[in-house]
Amino acid sequence: MYKICKNVICLFIINAFVFILNVLASYLATFIWMLCKFFGNTREEEIKITLILIFFLLVWVVKYFVLPISYKILENSKKFELVAKFIRKLKQSWLLKIFVLIIAYLISLITDYISIKEDFYIQLLRVMLSGLFGCYIVLFIYWFVKDKIKQAREK
Repeated sequence: MYKICKNVICLFIINAFVFILNVLASYLATFIWMLCKFFGNTREEEIKITLILIFFLLVWVVKYFVLPISYKILENSKKFELVAKFIRKLKQSWLLKIFVLIIAYLISLITDYISIKEDFYIQLLRVMLSGLFGCYIVLFIYWFVKDKIKQAREK
């Protein structure tokens, strides 16, 4: 039981970290942008707020690399054997990838503030670019590209 809990908590912490980075980057960057427009009367204040905004946008980009890096580290882990087994199965199974994407999409949909007034395709694009869904898409693209590069090197 301890082994299962330890592995589940490990995956939870990784995904929670991605979620925290998403919230930090998305909502605080928007807040800072509004501050810049409201309080940015002088050039120095605008520059300071713009630099902070760039920092948060950088965090927004970095969040997409958390899953590939952490999953690569955990893939051959002896300490987290169940997580390593899950990652290997996730790499191989399209059905499991689709299941994970559906769960990530639902979590992203619930956690993002999506207006009902928006078009369905705009909502879908917005959820795809934010939250866990976008991070898992980047992870799967990373694995796909990595496999193609590996195949090309072997030829």
